[in-house]
Amino acid sequence: MERQITSVILTGNTISIILNDGESAFFTKFGKTIYTEVSENVKKKTLSEFKKDIVKYKWDVEKLKEVWIKKED
Repeated sequence: MERQITSVILTGNTISIILNDGESAFFTKFGKTIYTEVSENVKKKTLSEFKKDIVKYKWDVEKLKEVWIKKED
């Protein structure tokens, strides 16, 4: 099973994502950088493209959902 993002939520300065295997990650604004915290079986490196998109779309959760959450046909 390919790992996919199923949920993207913005709470304050933190974006939370839930993956289809139950793992999660949190991205928090920290000065001019983004602090990343991941659950046990997720490597930060695997989320580097998502992190780049956070900056690209200026923390717009709706745009991130469009780009990252696959729609069921």
